[in-house]
Amino acid sequence: MLADRERVLSPGHPDLAVTRASLALWRDAAASGEPG
Repeated sequence: MLADRERVLSPGHPDLAVTRASLALWRDAAASGEPG
């Protein structure tokens, strides 16, 4: 999971906006105690 996040956050990634949205969802899930 962490490796995937680091990869998509690499400079020049074409989907940084999508990545930020995905990370927001991931933070929400983590705050809710969801796995992954």
